[in-house]
Amino acid sequence: MRSTLIRAPQFTRPADTTAYAAVDLVANSTTAGSVVPLLFDLAPLNGRSTGKVAGCVLRKSTVTATLATFILQLFVNTSPTVTNGDNGALVVTAADIANYIGSVSLDLATGGSAIAGGPLVKLGSPAFGAITFSSRQKRLFGLLMANAAYVPASAETFDLALNIDY
Repeated sequence: MRSTLIRAPQFTRPADTTAYAAVDLVANSTTAGSVVPLLFDLAPLNGRSTGKVAGCVLRKSTVTATLATFILQLFVNTSPTVTNGDNGALVVTAADIANYIGSVSLDLATGGSAIAGGPLVKLGSPAFGAITFSSRQKRLFGLLMANAAYVPASAETFDLALNIDY
């Protein structure tokens, strides 16, 4: 078995410091129709028959760790449609539930590490063991959700990568 990191494009949240409540979406836009879910392209797996999400790496641009707990919700096949923008409750359409495959918890408040005063980094594990997917699923999509009343920095950036075993 081999492992690789599959990185999604970095995103910048809106330029405000409005606190998130638990279950709020952390995204690139306050407008639902403009939210771009994270895209993890599985092409580097070279058509392997199956794979497992064994973990996740989250890096954010600020070192604020207080209540910095997040859950990455993962979907396969098609990009989920959100009904709220950044800082609204994370709600996806009923059609997207069929593509939901699991979540990864990321708690930077307990165990995140700053690198020389730079970004805060955390390794996370799937909530209920490894998340399995098949070779038909060439892309995974993610939505990041606050798991507590997190106070962000203005225009904070988030960078996520999945650790995939195949």
